[in-house]
Amino acid sequence: MRENVERFKELIRYASLLGAPIVAAEVGRNEDGSAYTERDWRVVKEVVRELAEEAEKWGVFVGLEAANDHLVGTAAELAALLEEVPSSQIGVVIDPGNLLKTENLAQQDEIIREAFRLLGPRIIAAHAKDRRLSSSGEIETVPPRFGDMNYGLYMELLEQYKPGVHIIMEAAQEHQMAKSKRYIEGHRLAAQKAQEVQTK
Repeated sequence: MRENVERFKELIRYASLLGAPIVAAEVGRNEDGSAYTERDWRVVKEVVRELAEEAEKWGVFVGLEAANDHLVGTAAELAALLEEVPSSQIGVVIDPGNLLKTENLAQQDEIIREAFRLLGPRIIAAHAKDRRLSSSGEIETVPPRFGDMNYGLYMELLEQYKPGVHIIMEAAQEHQMAKSKRYIEGHRLAAQKAQEVQTK
């Protein structure tokens, strides 16, 4: 584990030299599938605190991302980590697709809303992928526009909490990128117009 921490700190230093403001990561999972323990949580807090201190030295942000089945797998768990490791150098990479799984896809709107309610003010970047149920009934990741995620709601809340934040597209092959980009931009533009109407 120590090797991974030192590697992340190295990325923080290079990010500063390259003018990149954020180094982001998911917290990770136990490769053997074993249950998470109180010790795991304690170690993660210590590591995140150490990375935040390194990021502060170099003027870089650490972006944390919740991902289901990881130690920090829900918006609530990420909010708890941010509370227990208070640092202005730590931000959130919001990715609702990471919070969706087979069992909760039908409740995606409340999951997306909860994520923004708990994490919205700390967002420093956003990921854009899509999710849908496969023919076998299991959730799968697809490019934006090719799934069933509520992008209208996602962009509406992103515009509300963090207008203008950078969106990083995921899961798209080269031949899909243009369609996915137009899809994201279309929803984002609609959300921006709706926000303008509300503020008039």
